[in-house]
Amino acid sequence: YGNATVPATGVSIGLSRVLSALRKLDLLKSRTTTSQVLVARLEDTPIAECLRICSELRAGGIACETYYDPDRLKKQFQLAERKGIPIVALAGASELAAGTVNLKHLARSEQVTVPRAEFVEKAAALLSS
Repeated sequence: YGNATVPATGVSIGLSRVLSALRKLDLLKSRTTTSQVLVARLEDTPIAECLRICSELRAGGIACETYYDPDRLKKQFQLAERKGIPIVALAGASELAAGTVNLKHLARSEQVTVPRAEFVEKAAALLSS
């Protein structure tokens, strides 16, 4: 901004091109949501129960979202993977009757059935491991 000559050096690595290439090669995984758990809705699960599960997770400090329509599980798992949500919570009629919740960690293909009173703590443990 003046007439004085100032010596300088510079470097450019084309960061936008590098990021574009990483995305194109699917090497850059990015989450599209802050949710850590997706509460899946099965045909025999009332939406009110899914919302209660989600409310319990939020009370435990875990960000979550509910899949509102009773849809195929494969489609719900694909949505969770696409959004980068690591855990899916499942509670069908048999789980509701038994007082349990299934938690599936998608990256590890690990599924555990836990008592309803303990599922928030178990979800937190799965997220931290």
